[in-house]
This record gives sequence, structure tokens and C-alpha cells, in this order.
Amino acid sequence: MTNRVLAPAPCHTPALICTLNKALAAAPDRLHIGIMVQDGIAEIRSKVEEYCAQYAINPAFAISPLADVHQLYVEKREWPFGSVAGCYAFFSSERELLYVGKADTAIASRTGTYFRWNEDRTSVTPQGIWTKPPTFLQAIKVHKSYKAPSLEAFLIQMLQPPHNVRGIGRISK
Repeated sequence: MTNRVLAPAPCHTPALICTLNKALAAAPDRLHIGIMVQDGIAEIRSKVEEYCAQYAINPAFAISPLADVHQLYVEKREWPFGSVAGCYAFFSSERELLYVGKADTAIASRTGTYFRWNEDRTSVTPQGIWTKPPTFLQAIKVHKSYKAPSLEAFLIQMLQPPHNVRGIGRISK
């Protein structure tokens, strides 16, 4: 494995960098996943803020905290922005961004099409082919339903989730 050293960023103090580099040396795979967790979630927030600034949307769209898919479906927890139009992002258990979608009317009913339940509703299983099962959901509430397709296309173009492969041009790397 290659040695990775974190470089200081404007928000990082020297003590934080030193602590993170020591942790990285002790458990490189574990810390790498931890950094990816923050990056995947932070990327969505950053790109939504960028979109809102670019199109002078004020106030910016509201973004929910991560919600556990199992709790939403099996334990029937309240959906983040479940009854409104918006966009949503599915993340793996490692919180890697997998897919971005839109809901023209209700995020809860649209995202429900991606899963199936066993007979006694004690287990939820992702439908379709996923490289990793979607474990977490994050919702973005738009002000008007006609803004959801544009935000979805922007997020897909900028973040290129692995399961968004149809209909949107991909940036070559």
C-alpha cells in the first residue's frame, strides 16, 4: 500500500493533520474509508450549494441528514422530505455515493421503487443490479418541482455516481 500523507488545508490545524497522519499510519484502510465518508456526503452538499449560487437560488435547497434505508422501510421511520419534490442520493454502507435521482412529486414514493421487502416486512432488499447495496439515503428539497430535473442533471454531471449511466453525458477523465 502506498503511504498517503494528508496535506494541510485552510480549515486544518497542524495538530489535526498530525493526528490524522498518525491514525493513517496505524490503520490506513480504516481511515481512508472515514475520509471518503466525509467527502461523499460533503460533495453533495458542496455541489447543491454551487448549483444554488450559480442559478441565484435563495434560500438554497434544504438537504436532509443521512437516513438509514432499513430504518425508513422496515421500522417505518419518517422520511426526510418524503412528501415533496426534490432529488435524492443513495450511498453504500461505506457512504460512497452510488446514485442520484429525482422525484417530481414525493421523494418517499419514488425511492420506494428501488427496494422490495420480505413477507413480514422485517428485511429490505435493493432491487436491480447494484455494485454495492444502497444503505443510506439523503434527500434534497427543491422549491418547485420543475427544478428537480435540472438539479439532478447537474449533480450527475459533476459527481458521476457509478449507477447513473443512462441519459446523461459523462465527463471523460
